[in-house]
Amino acid sequence: MGRRQWGLIILLMAVWIGATRYNARVRLTSGSFNAPKLVEPALPRKMATGWTLLDSNGKSFDWSTTKNKLILVNMWATWCPPCRAELPSLADLSNDATLSGSLVVLCVSTDDRPEALKSFLSKNKLALPAYFAPELPSDYVTDGIPATFLMNSDGQLLGSEVGAANWSAPEFIEQIKARKSE
Repeated sequence: MGRRQWGLIILLMAVWIGATRYNARVRLTSGSFNAPKLVEPALPRKMATGWTLLDSNGKSFDWSTTKNKLILVNMWATWCPPCRAELPSLADLSNDATLSGSLVVLCVSTDDRPEALKSFLSKNKLALPAYFAPELPSDYVTDGIPATFLMNSDGQLLGSEVGAANWSAPEFIEQIKARKSE
């Protein structure tokens, strides 16, 4: 290969790396996504609850706080652009006053190290119920992330979605309100 071809390859790689880094920094808003359309399970399915979740300070999540509430578990990673893009809508959902006392939002990082979660939250200043799972139950392993599961306090799966969504969309909040009154 000639000098000119190598130069072109290096230039193209530099442009690709620059574009990738730029896109990683662009903060997408939750308005970029549609409201979730949770897929209900074909057969009744009970999800694991009570497993160890640690917040960014290493404090364990108390599963007893989920009694008589809906639980939304979102599996994500700090390195995943669609995951990061939907986090503001999950923060908004977890802080929605109309759902207070009826919904628990758990954003579970699938990163290998808890330090990655702590660093990410510190850098991005998100008010998010984010946790690290030292060991992930097989119920939550999926082909892709972000992956979100809605269940009742007994762990009965009500619906799931793989892919980014606007979790604070009014349509979804109305679905949650309707579920809590069932």
